[in-house]
Amino acid sequence: MGIIELLPLAGVYVVMTAEDQRREGIGTALTGAALEAGRERGLSVGTLQVSPFGFPV
Repeated sequence: MGIIELLPLAGVYVVMTAEDQRREGIGTALTGAALEAGRERGLSVGTLQVSPFGFPV
């Protein structure tokens, strides 16, 4: 996972967890950490790109 700074927003892409470790808050923690990193860089808007795998979430 990384941060791409093209616009004044934090975009979160490709957050995945192993199937046997889902529903444990790992993806939430990773997403929160990425958004916090953007906030620390002065960004105030965050976006999350969702794939078909994330629709049920």
